[in-house]
Amino acid sequence: MAKKVGSKKGLKYLILLLVAFSIIFSMYVGDIFYYFNYLEIYPSEITLPLLMVVLSAFLVSCVVYFSRWPKLYASKLLSTVALAFMLNNYDVRLGFISGFFRGIVPALPPADGDLPIISVLFFVILVAISIFIGLLADKILRRSKRKDASNKFAEFLLVFVVVIGLWQVIHLATILPTISKQSKSQPVSLGKTSKPTSDKPDIYYIVLDRYTNETVLKDQFAYDNSNFINNLRQMNFNVNEYAYSNYPVTSMSISSTLNANYTNNIVSKYKNDQIQSRTLYHNLIRQSSVAKALKDNGYKFYQIGADYSASSKAPMADVDLTSSNSLSVFNSPTRKLTPFEYMEFNKSIYRQLFKVTFNWWPFKSIEKDKVKMVGEQLSALNSLASQKSRGKFVFAHILVPHHPYVFNSDGSISQFQTSDNYGTTIKTKYLNQLQYINTEISKTIKNIMETSDGQAVIILNADEGTYPQEMNSDAFDLAAPLDYMSKTDMNTWSEKWLKMKFGILQATYIPKASQQDVQNLSSVNMFRIILNNYLGYKLEYLPNCNFGFNRGDRYEYDYSDITKKLQSNPNQECQQYQSLK
Repeated sequence: MAKKVGSKKGLKYLILLLVAFSIIFSMYVGDIFYYFNYLEIYPSEITLPLLMVVLSAFLVSCVVYFSRWPKLYASKLLSTVALAFMLNNYDVRLGFISGFFRGIVPALPPADGDLPIISVLFFVILVAISIFIGLLADKILRRSKRKDASNKFAEFLLVFVVVIGLWQVIHLATILPTISKQSKSQPVSLGKTSKPTSDKPDIYYIVLDRYTNETVLKDQFAYDNSNFINNLRQMNFNVNEYAYSNYPVTSMSISSTLNANYTNNIVSKYKNDQIQSRTLYHNLIRQSSVAKALKDNGYKFYQIGADYSASSKAPMADVDLTSSNSLSVFNSPTRKLTPFEYMEFNKSIYRQLFKVTFNWWPFKSIEKDKVKMVGEQLSALNSLASQKSRGKFVFAHILVPHHPYVFNSDGSISQFQTSDNYGTTIKTKYLNQLQYINTEISKTIKNIMETSDGQAVIILNADEGTYPQEMNSDAFDLAAPLDYMSKTDMNTWSEKWLKMKFGILQATYIPKASQQDVQNLSSVNMFRIILNNYLGYKLEYLPNCNFGFNRGDRYEYDYSDITKKLQSNPNQECQQYQSLK
């Protein structure tokens, strides 16, 4: 008899656990699809968030199961649903409520202090609310004239929640094989050089994200950037004031540049897939044929990546100096978090546990805002620039002047950081960051030139321009709709908009480049010029083309030639490099 009672109690607990898991997992998967994160993530990246889902489900089910109230099992199911639902975006809600708590009790430490007292209080309140909901259900069900009301309600709730959970499991499972296949795409090898060389000047490839060209700054921002540009030209940089990116977004542009090739032959096999994951491009960056060619010829590869999946990991790098958020448990080696993992961790109930700074505390996190990340990137870049050793290949991806707009022009921290016209216009925010990075990158270039006696190769090449929908908006609180890039056909864009989106800073210092090389300068040809001149390759130069989305950035394998809209003398060969011919 005791065994039957025990097994029945065990079954009831497992049902509560299943319900809690179904709710929390459904919201987790819902976030992935709602924000289109599935386009950015590798399948392996769901493991850590999934572990947090399981732990949260266990926590919720234990709290409700061992609570004295509510009494009816159907009501406990409802309390479980309510508590599981309220744990979604826990840390975000905590941020809103912490000011209220400290207003009542000023002595309380901040929500992110050494003792997460406010977080515990908030959780207790959520538990109390869920129990109150259960007690209301208790009262209603007990008053029902139907004797089986409680059982019927429990059955309905269980079926409803489990069906939702199963649907989300199926939904996620249907896209993972496609993403996994796409994310394993490999770049085309550039082959071997027949003429190895002992002359290995340092090579710096620096991407200043969304830094537009001089002409766009002058025509559409009414800003004169000539001081910075003239300074580069005085150091013998070749600056193309009419430079345009080959592709419209980061992942596509950098993957093309770091493989010295267009991507049409790689993406064409997936062009009809309904899921078109950016991890394909991210893997082309991580498995860069340019980096491989340089490493094969004795170069040491340093990567200073950004908090964005395109450059957040560097499996081929000899030294990965990427600034990132990380976790450690019981003094285990620090685990770097991918941007998606950190986003999910940042919303969870566990974030506060990892912010306690006592030495004896087993859970540690290192969290960095943009100011700290950019500071660490520039510091790492300057440190490498100061080293006299030759044979370094340095790839740095810096998210400036890309939003959020945290810097004023003098490097101080801005009060108005969002992508809107609050505080000051969004164009002013953008220009402030541009001026800040002008100052910082000028110091770095001077350092590189002095240390290398002018022999280093330096490429300043932005990946994309900024977004015209944002920059041309006069809306106060939101400069552009959140989905403005997801449904756009770039063939319908005005010339002015295309120039802003594709316009990029392109300044190169390649001492051995000939006049013919310079005439073929473009993002896709950068490393063809370098490999030909310094490593004895004989790579043909590709036409300088521009490709735009046909169906928005959810379909990044579907792009067509729009070169004639940006260049006065477009090369007819560009059409053969479209993804859809």
